Amino acid sequence: YMSNVDFIKKLYNGKNCYYDHMDREQLELLHIHSSVEDIIVNLIRKKKIVFLTGNPGDGKTFIIRAIEDSIKGEDVYIETDVNKVEKYETIVASIVDCFEKNKGAIIAVNEYPFYKLQREIRKASKPLYDQIQLAKNTCITYDISDSRTGDVIIIDLNERNLLDDKSNIPEQILDKMCSLISQDSYIDKDEEYNVKALSDGFVKSQFLALVKLAMYRYEHDAIRDILGAFAFILTACLSDEYKGLRYYDAIFEGDNP
Repeated sequence: YMSNVDFIKKLYNGKNCYYDHMDREQLELLHIHSSVEDIIVNLIRKKKIVFLTGNPGDGKTFIIRAIEDSIKGEDVYIETDVNKVEKYETIVASIVDCFEKNKGAIIAVNEYPFYKLQREIRKASKPLYDQIQLAKNTCITYDISDSRTGDVIIIDLNERNLLDDKSNIPEQILDKMCSLISQDSYIDKDEEYNVKALSDGFVKSQFLALVKLAMYRYEHDAIRDILGAFAFILTACLSDEYKGLRYYDAIFEGDNP
């Protein structure tokens, strides 16, 4: 048994921050529904081939696992992580088969492996390769309007702020973590202080303003980075190294970028 506090604590520099190490129950603990999921489910039902790309930690695998129940009845090919595949021949054959038979597919792949995958697809199916290039050149990777007639869609999670322009993901993550910690039967007094403070509307608004400023560094902040940072700020006080450290100091500590 792992308490909610322990689970959140290990999101900082631990295996818990990798979704392929989580079971279904742990996935649900962190799941925050987003419009990205709705977009992908919509596209799959329209028999599109969806390449979900971005940086490590952007939540590609998490999203696919989160929508599995919604697309269970669909005839769809799923690849949760191309990055772990050494030989692309089988994957390419499956994607080409979906393209030729009008079947849906969802493939999670980081940017450089996606480039290598395209080279292999070009050898196997020039029409599919051309569709991928068309999807890349149009640049609009998050539009599901009927005007998009191509069979291939690329969703780039580097642009997640555009995909979720009406939802404040950092605020939702903070609220979820505070709620989970509050549900534990025993909470350390420093931990309780942190949760109470960051649940206060005024304090939370100041904290999120700092987060927003940090995101103006013109560096990409993956969901894994946000989870890790928030986990540290809330639970560093429980560690030997930072024992008793309150959230307002923990914001400026730690060794995880």
